[in-house]
Amino acid sequence: MIQHIRSAFRSIRKHKSYAIINIVGLTLGLAACLVVATVVIDDLSYDKFWKNSSRIYRVISVNKMGDGLSTKFPSSFAGLRHELPKNFAEVDQYAGISRSELRLDPDSSGSEGVMIPVISTDSTVWDLLNFDLVAGRPRVFVAGKKNLVITESLRDRMFGKEDPLGKIIKNVPAYGDKPSEYLVTGVIKDIPQNTHLRAEAIVVTPAHIEELNKKQWGTFMPAFVMLKPGSDVGAFTKKVNAWYAKFIEVPDPYQFEFQRIEDVYLKSDFAQYQQIKGNLSNVYIFSGVAILLLVIACVNFINLSTARSVTRLRETAVMKVLGASKGMVISKFLAEALVIFFISAVAAIIVYQLSLGFVEMYLGHELSQTFVSRPGMLLIAVAVVALIAVLTGLYPAWLVSGFKTANSLKGSVFVHKANGQHLLRRALVVLQFAISIVVLVSLIVVYQQMDFMKKKDIG
Repeated sequence: MIQHIRSAFRSIRKHKSYAIINIVGLTLGLAACLVVATVVIDDLSYDKFWKNSSRIYRVISVNKMGDGLSTKFPSSFAGLRHELPKNFAEVDQYAGISRSELRLDPDSSGSEGVMIPVISTDSTVWDLLNFDLVAGRPRVFVAGKKNLVITESLRDRMFGKEDPLGKIIKNVPAYGDKPSEYLVTGVIKDIPQNTHLRAEAIVVTPAHIEELNKKQWGTFMPAFVMLKPGSDVGAFTKKVNAWYAKFIEVPDPYQFEFQRIEDVYLKSDFAQYQQIKGNLSNVYIFSGVAILLLVIACVNFINLSTARSVTRLRETAVMKVLGASKGMVISKFLAEALVIFFISAVAAIIVYQLSLGFVEMYLGHELSQTFVSRPGMLLIAVAVVALIAVLTGLYPAWLVSGFKTANSLKGSVFVHKANGQHLLRRALVVLQFAISIVVLVSLIVVYQQMDFMKKKDIG
């Protein structure tokens, strides 16, 4: 095998133009596939890093309006915070959690302050979501002021090397309002970016105490509930709605649904309520694009390899005359394909790494799941590329080894068998161009649609 690898490098040096075209094509195809796959994997990873993510659900209210119509919104009566744990054994924790932005003035200088994304919640959040504590005791609520727990990056940006614990930060209020005071009670590690609750600080207030009204009046607030292990969310939903229908004293009461926190980012239809939201359709589209890019790269490699195979017929024939078996010929040419794939894969990783910054700039946030930051993902990618390299390189190697020795020495390969193989190559060329045209046309259509949405006068 080592001899075949050495021979592969000699062949690459000898046929530099062919090697460069093949390596550049594979590099661009693999790098583009990795970039698109990273965006897809990152989208699918949202809110799965929470320790109890499989048991955490967002409470959704459903308003029946008659004639089969209904509206849904991701908030519920504040009074449910006490009623659900009291009436249902399945409930483990319940917390009001919402995301917003806050303009802070750390030195009370009267400046415009710093706008940061925050999570507003109550003290029960520590039992529902797991944050990595760095300093302080944020679980102990300090009465009298709003408690503020900041991330490490925000601490470094606002306080530098100074200890922020116990310090008072004021916000920059809206016109006519008085500034509020926030007491820094803790520092946590940065919250991963792959969450719809993306924030740099947590505002903790006392739990909102409100009695559930039988006339269906009250304060609505976003809330999450964590069920006990083994609970059936479907059965729990039916029980809650049956109980609420009996509790309420008005016709057509609200109904409630419970959406897994892992589904919130991609499977929500609440654009007006949710700031950070993905689109499941985009995941399917990008997955298809990644696969098509990989197919184009592999088909291009096969076409170039089979086209070049005709120029190496005499080399193959001499090997057979000297006693090489068909398997040895296949292994030699397969080794060349693997070497080209290896060089292309290394180059693709470099291009991929250099591209991540531009991708994150375009998306507007860091990618939490990448092939260079997750060794497990990188190993899977390497295994997939190795498998593709073997499958892709096997056909050209088998094709070259399949010609008869006498015909190869004479240079007359255009026999019936070869004609069939050339027909396959033509089909692959047609497939390659067809996929390229489809992708390009799709990109143009999407671009025109986005441009139309931006420029259309909506009145």
